[in-house]
Amino acid sequence: MPLAPGPHLPGRWANTPRGGGGWSGVVAVPRVEVKEEKPVVGRSARGEGEKVARPLTDAEKSAKTVAQAFETIHNALDKELYEDAIRAAKGLLAKVNDLPKLTNRDAVIAELYGSLGTTYAAMGNTKEALQYHRKDLTIAKDQNHSPSLHRSLANLGRLYVQLHKYKEAASTFRELLSHLPTEPSHDESEETSAEHVWVLHDLGRCYYRLEEYEKAAECGGKGVTIADGSRDKRWGLDCRLLLGQSQAALNFAKELHDDRLVGWLTNTLEEAKSEKTKEGRASTTAEGRSSTTAALQAVKAI
Repeated sequence: MPLAPGPHLPGRWANTPRGGGGWSGVVAVPRVEVKEEKPVVGRSARGEGEKVARPLTDAEKSAKTVAQAFETIHNALDKELYEDAIRAAKGLLAKVNDLPKLTNRDAVIAELYGSLGTTYAAMGNTKEALQYHRKDLTIAKDQNHSPSLHRSLANLGRLYVQLHKYKEAASTFRELLSHLPTEPSHDESEETSAEHVWVLHDLGRCYYRLEEYEKAAECGGKGVTIADGSRDKRWGLDCRLLLGQSQAALNFAKELHDDRLVGWLTNTLEEAKSEKTKEGRASTTAEGRSSTTAALQAVKAI
């Protein structure tokens, strides 16, 4: 199962790849940030012009060891050599506490747990994957480090989707959403907007599976608004598909004579359209307008 890097988020692996796992793919962890300082060049005792590199400090040696191990892990994942990736990750994990003067030790351990969770998920060993993703999340919460929290919650949520545990997945995605801005601004970075949209999309998919169609449609509508604002057509399409499927579920509402549900979805679509108009983006997203119009017509036809 390929783990394709996505274009939106920083790091070797983005948080929005497509591929295996859940609806948006299993998330592979980004490359851990380890600074490898270049050796200081001094003058040789043999002569003025000859240069010699000074020995690496303990901190530099440790950083180099970590960087080389993660390079091996990521190269193995690129080639889908999962056993090699596991061997490299566990090898570093076994000695990471003995590396002298490693300043970001907890972050390195968390990244290793995330790498192992992702690799086991790609191999179909969901039991091991769940164990390591939970360990990753525990450290992220202890450190209260936002990027680590986002990564670990995303990995865990998508693994629950892979296991068809939609209640657990929805709970995890809601927790992830709580760490994002409540109302994304227009100045929000493209990376943050993309993350916001895919979380809404995957959360909405969970609600849809749980037959909570109102919540699914709400997530889809919010996702469309944010995606159109950032002009992310890919995620905009996904959220429109979510909305469309939620609308199809209204056929059941018709059979049950549930006018309240039909009315609620109609209002949701109208509000999404109104919000786009107020923000001055309606004229630049013709396909968004036509999709909203078609959705309203579908609702009225029920």
